[in-house]
This record gives sequence, structure tokens and C-alpha cells, in this order.
Amino acid sequence: MEKGLTQKEVQERITAGKINTLESRITRSYKDIFFSNIFTFFNLINVILFILILMVKSYRNGLFFFTILANTVVGIVQEIRSKQTLDKLAIVTVNKIDVIRDGIESQVRVDEIVLDDCVILKEGMQIPSDALVLDGKIEANESLLTGESLPQLKEVGSSVLSGSFVTSGEAVCKVIHVGKDNYAQKIVSEAKKYKTHQSELKKSINIILKVISVLIVPVGLLLFYNQYYRLESTLQVAIVRTVAALVGMIPEGLVFLTSVALAISVIRLANQKTLVQELYCVETLARVDVLCLDKTGTITEGKMKVIESEKFEEFDFDKVLGNYVRIFSKGNATATALAAAFEQRKDLEVINKEDFSSDRKYSAITVKNEGTYYLGAAQILFPQNKKVLDKAKEAAEEGYRVIILGVNRKNDSYLNCIPLGLIKIQDSIRSNAKDTIRYFYEQDVECKVISGDDPVTVASIAKQVGIKKAEFWVDASKLNEDELRQAIVEKNIFGRVTPGQKKIMVDALQKAGHTVAMTGDGVNDVQALKKADVSIAMASGSDATKNVSNIVLLDSDFSHLPFVVKEGRRVINNIRSASSMFLVKTGFSVMLAILTIILADTYPFQPIQLTVISMFAVGIPTFLLQFEPSFGRIDKKFLRVAFRNALPAAFIIAMAILTGIVFSTIFKIPETMISSFNAIQTGILYTSTLYFVYTPLTKYRVSIIITMQVLLGVAFIVAQKFIGITALNESLVIFVICYTVLSYFLMKILRELFDKAENALKK
Repeated sequence: MEKGLTQKEVQERITAGKINTLESRITRSYKDIFFSNIFTFFNLINVILFILILMVKSYRNGLFFFTILANTVVGIVQEIRSKQTLDKLAIVTVNKIDVIRDGIESQVRVDEIVLDDCVILKEGMQIPSDALVLDGKIEANESLLTGESLPQLKEVGSSVLSGSFVTSGEAVCKVIHVGKDNYAQKIVSEAKKYKTHQSELKKSINIILKVISVLIVPVGLLLFYNQYYRLESTLQVAIVRTVAALVGMIPEGLVFLTSVALAISVIRLANQKTLVQELYCVETLARVDVLCLDKTGTITEGKMKVIESEKFEEFDFDKVLGNYVRIFSKGNATATALAAAFEQRKDLEVINKEDFSSDRKYSAITVKNEGTYYLGAAQILFPQNKKVLDKAKEAAEEGYRVIILGVNRKNDSYLNCIPLGLIKIQDSIRSNAKDTIRYFYEQDVECKVISGDDPVTVASIAKQVGIKKAEFWVDASKLNEDELRQAIVEKNIFGRVTPGQKKIMVDALQKAGHTVAMTGDGVNDVQALKKADVSIAMASGSDATKNVSNIVLLDSDFSHLPFVVKEGRRVINNIRSASSMFLVKTGFSVMLAILTIILADTYPFQPIQLTVISMFAVGIPTFLLQFEPSFGRIDKKFLRVAFRNALPAAFIIAMAILTGIVFSTIFKIPETMISSFNAIQTGILYTSTLYFVYTPLTKYRVSIIITMQVLLGVAFIVAQKFIGITALNESLVIFVICYTVLSYFLMKILRELFDKAENALKK
């Protein structure tokens, strides 16, 4: 037996930095958090605008910058809080490995491995470092590194690569590379690199920000030219008015609110024992319309138990199985169940063994003078034996996992073996599986069970938990790729599925236009999990499965998934509403900027006025309403709905201000009074837009909106001098009241016209 390194040698390597340091892939570093929150394009614009305001000594109009500071600080604090929560959870799921040091087996974390360590690799593990096989043999799937889909046999002297995973066997290996020197690190392996998540929410927000980024500089320059050169305003007035327009155009709180909302969701999910390894996958899961479930460990508890065995011929069952479990005492759930049912024996001389793998679906031991005993699926070992197949089918229909024991006395092929007996193994169904499946059906999510087990067993269990069309099962081992692609779209129950087939099935569903979530816990699920839009692993599953998944269920209970879906919907629905409110300000600011340039008129706001209005119409209410339950089904129309809500309101506000400009010209209204009219009318219309955007109205929503309107009114009265508000004359008061009432009907008309225009474009 290998003695491995001594503790002194381990410490020397740690001191020399020869340790398997791994980069965290779940959270960003503190440096990255500060950098990404502080150094943004819009922060840069706001700093420039703030400096301009300071230069002309209009200090009260620089109040907007403190809102930017607050957003940045809260964003940093919230992301750090989220990071700390995730990092604590990551410790719970961190992979550990058996090492031999000072001749004694012990367990260490994979980031505590040092160069030349002797590690023990077993089925289901993801290989943490490049190594050489010293003793034993394994099969390693290197598809995530090399593209080779077939497992590769690794015997004494063979090298194994970090990032690949063990599909069968056990071996002692010597670590030859650690940390950044590993093969996987050098090629930025897909096994280690977290896939970029396709997020409709992120994409939509980026589109909004790009459009505004393109507009803001030329519009700002034209506005300044208009104010300073055409209208011959003072430098102070020109800068203040230009800054007001640009501040209005910037949706400074949108990215902040999105980041905070997602960070809070991560913390809420953590309380439900759910580790989210990528923020935006919460949103994607909320959009899923097909859920692919692995039977073992997901629908069932994954705790196998041998119920009974049946002989086909006279032989010593206990003797053969006792020696079998001596060789395969550890491994998958089936091996564990057999080890618990049959006492280990040493009265047969085992000269060779063949480990179980998901591709072969059998394992074997070769006994001196007796031949090779095979243990595996009836359809694989005895595809033409009607008696065996009927027996296996009968037990499978009762919900048992069935394995057959056979022997080949000539040691030539498993297909020539003689059936000896049958073993029935039972896996208990999770008590909450039925309710979880029912929830997904209620949300129009189609559920499909994809398993490596006998399709009859899979169908029996699927029927018990309420999977639709469970009686129409499919044996994937009898289908070619084209047939499999067609079947996965039409059928729901699949058995005898190989790892490669699982990936093909996910791909076929995606090409059919579905958003696919996949659950799994074994190495045979890894390829499909990597392919799925959202991958969900059980913490009790293999290292490889947890490493490639978007979400890890820390207590291995998939009944948490409905909560994840609801959380995703709450975030998306509330951010979409918040986006509409931010776009209202951006919309009317752009419209007014263009109008004032065309009409060669003064921009109608001061920065302080827009800052106060935005605070009570957008900043505070959207933040408070972000926590409200909003579990309605979502679609891919994030931008359409956001603009549908925003543009009519922006147009109505712009028209009110334009009317104010016309009034001031015709009736010679003082500039201070018309400026007050613009601020008051905008404040009323903007806060009233909340009623339309946050429909259907609830008591909580109404109370928040009314509170904001009252607080805005109080601010206008108490701080009128600071904000730049003066009393309106009687005609302007009447106009404000009349236009506010009229705006309700205008809003409805414009929204209907918007919908008709969209429908016409579709046709």
C-alpha cells in the first residue's frame, strides 16, 4: 500500500505554494464587486455632471449625485452580503477527497491537495488534479475536456486529467499538477468554467442601457449648444438645464435595483437550502416549460434496499453475491444496497473485475475455475431470453429496480452467459414528489422522466407521482438518434437511457423551442446538465454533477423547486414593472430634450426637481414593491411590456410640459411659475403612472403609491424654496386638475393603440 506524503512534506509543499488552489466560480472577489459597482459608464457620466454643477456653484442641483452614491453603496453592500451567504453555502457543498498521508487514509478538501499527494479516485468523483495511476483502474469520461464521449480506461501508469470525472472503478493516483498548472486550468476547461447564462432579463436591460448610451452624449452637446449659444443663457443656466436633461435620461437605479433584487433572491433561496451558482439562472428557471427529471434521487429518495431475490437455477446466491460485494463494497446506490443485504465472503478467488458504468449497465467479477459472473440489466445481458425478460418486466411493473445475475463459464462475452437469478431492489418515492409534479403541471411545465433504469420500473413510479402519459414508456436502448429526437418531444417516460442519449434529448427539446431544466445526481447526468438551460443537482450526488450545475439543492429535496420558480417570477415581474417606471423618466426626458432643441427653448426642469420627483415616483416605490409577491407566468416579452407601460406615460408627461411651454409664451407666464407647473404636473402624472404599471392593484400597492404621492406633495410644500417651487395661478391649477383627469383616459387609449400597432406588425 502506498504510504503517501508525510505531514512534514505536505507542509513544505504548502509553504512553497504547491497546493491545489482553486478559483471560486460562484461569487466575485471583493475587488471585483467594488470595481464593477463603482466604475460604470453611467457613474462616469454622473461624476462629470456633478463636477459641472460644482463648477457653476449650483450646489442644490448636485443632490442627484448623492442618490448615485447611495445606489452604489447599497449595491456593494448587498452584493457583499450575497457573496458571504453563497460562500458559506459553498463550504457545505465543497468537494472532498480521500488522500493517503503517513500511510493513513484521511479526507481533505480538493483545494488542500498538494503536489505529489496520493489521492483515491472513485466512481462519481470529478478529478481535481492531473495525476498518474499508481494502483487500481478507473474509467474516466473526458468529454468535457477533449470532446471524446466514450469513457477512457485508465490503468497503472496512465495519466488522468483534472476536470474529467470517474464513471467506474477505483484507483490510487499520484498528483502531478496542482492549481493553475492543471490541464483543465490551462485550457479554461468547460468542466471548470461556468457557462455564460442566457438571460432575457439581462439582455433586455443591456439593450436599454446601450440605446441610452448612444443618445446621451450627442443630445447633451446639442442641448448645451441650444441653451448657451442659441438662447444666450448664462453658463450657469446652460449647464444646470443640460445636466437636468441628462440626469433625467439616465435610468441610474435600474441596474442597481436588478442587482439588489437578484442578490436578495439568492439569500431567500439560501434559506430554503438552495445554492444558486449563477444569479440569472433563477430567472431562466422561471421561464422553463419542460422539466427533465432523473428518477433515482429526484423522484425517489435514492436509498436502495434489496427486497427479495429469486433463483432461476440451483446455486449458492449468498456465496456469489457475498464475494461480489467484497469486491464492490462501495460505489453507486445499487452496490450499497447489495452490500447491506449480503454479507461479505472470501471463499472465491476473484482474478478480475469489471466495474459498473452507465454506458454498459452491468458489472462483473471473474472467478478462478468458475467463469465470469455478470450483474446488470435484463435487457442488456439477456436481450433474447423471453423467460428472463418476462420475469424482469413483471417485477418492474410492481415498481422495483431489477438486476439479473448470470454466469459465463467460458469468459468470452456477456451475451453468452446463463441466467442464475433475479434481485428486486426498491427505492422509496419522496413523500412530496406528487405535490411538486402537480405544481409544475399547474404552471404549464411539461414533466419528463429520463432514467437509466428499466422503462417499466420508471413508468410505474412515474404513474404513482402523477406524470402524464406514464403508460406510454420508451426503451431508449432500442432507438437510433433520429427516433430518440422525435420520441422526446412526444413522450414523457424513458428508460435505459445512456449519458450520451440524455444530452441528445435535451438538445432535441431545445431545438423544438423549449426552455429545458434538468435534474440529476449521478455522473451519467453531467453531459445533459451542461446542455440544459437550467441544471439542478442534488447535494448528495456526485462531485461532477454539483460542479456543472446552476442550482444545488443542499438537502437533495427537489420539492424546493417550486419556491425557486416563484422567486424567479417575483423578480422578473417586479423588475419589469420597475423598468417601466425608469423608462417613463428616460422617455419624457429624451422627448423634452429633442423638443427644446427643435423649438430653441429652455429645458423645463432643474436637476433638483427631477431628483425629488424620481425619488418618490420611482426610487422608493419600486424598491418597496420589489418585495411583493408577483407569481404570474412570464413570457419573453420583457421589453415589449416595459415599453408598453412606459411610452404612453412618457408621451402624456411630455405633452403636459409642451403645453406649459406654449402657455408661457402665449400668456407671458413667469418662468419660475411655469417651472413650478412643470414640476408639479410631472410629479402628479409620474406617481399616478404607478397605478397603471402595478396592476392588478392590491392594498399594499395602493398604500405605497398613495404614501409616495402624499410625501411628494409634502416635499413640494415644505421644501418649495429648495426645490424651486412657487405657487401657481388659478388657471394653471385648473389645467393641472383637468389634465390629470384627462391623462387617465389618454393612458388607456394610448396603451390600446400600442397593442394594436404591435399586433399589426406581427401580421
